[in-house]
Amino acid sequence: MSRSDEDVVNQLRWDEVAALHLESPFYAVSEVISGESSLSSIDSTLLAEFAGRCLHPMCHIGTDTVSLARKFSKVVGFDYSERAVRIAQRISDRTESPHCTFMVGDVTRIPVRSSSFDVVFLNWGSLVWIFDLPSVLRELQRVMQPGGYLVLVDQHPASLTFRRGDPPSAMAPTEHYFGDRKIAVERKDYAERTAPVRYRTVIEARHTMAEILGAVIAGFRLIEFKEYDSLSWQAYSDMMESGHRLWKKETCPVPLSFSIVAQRE
Repeated sequence: MSRSDEDVVNQLRWDEVAALHLESPFYAVSEVISGESSLSSIDSTLLAEFAGRCLHPMCHIGTDTVSLARKFSKVVGFDYSERAVRIAQRISDRTESPHCTFMVGDVTRIPVRSSSFDVVFLNWGSLVWIFDLPSVLRELQRVMQPGGYLVLVDQHPASLTFRRGDPPSAMAPTEHYFGDRKIAVERKDYAERTAPVRYRTVIEARHTMAEILGAVIAGFRLIEFKEYDSLSWQAYSDMMESGHRLWKKETCPVPLSFSIVAQRE
């Protein structure tokens, strides 16, 4: 498949599940509208010292974007699913936040002027949908002002080689870490696992940790890299809450997530 074909396949899925996620307890839309933050404890800690104008790529239905707007003076959520962005704008309108807007488009060609943002925040569940990571990071660097910061937090690529086993508390090794870079998989919805989904097949990207770090340091000065034993969703039935919007396993063979803070020079 060409890149455009992969995006078409994946966008069909994201267009379909956007309305499903609007009603899902996982996204807690009513709580976000009433003022509760959807950002995990890791997110909040990473962003604590930053302010100004923030770009939030891969924003989906915008609950994290709305939460960011309570901290930053201006936030723009960006996603390739027009249906998701329409829902995100509706959620934002209900919060009556003047700081939050949304745009639709390709993350390799963001329709804003260069040096428009102080912070770019790319978080949970984004990297598996980015096939050309160096190109995306170059575009994020372009829209960021000199001295601005990239803040990235996502599932650790090592943990992607382990899927839910039987029982669902087990981590079963199913993929090779150095295997194919693009994986066609059948997926139930992660937020509503019993819901019927028409577009079950998606194409996911795979990046090693070295590839992610290499792409970052090609255009930014690395400030901080951390690994964690928690995720922002309950991926396994035996995971316990370990902070706001975080869950962890008592024992785990690999890091579950990571974060990067880097600066445009």
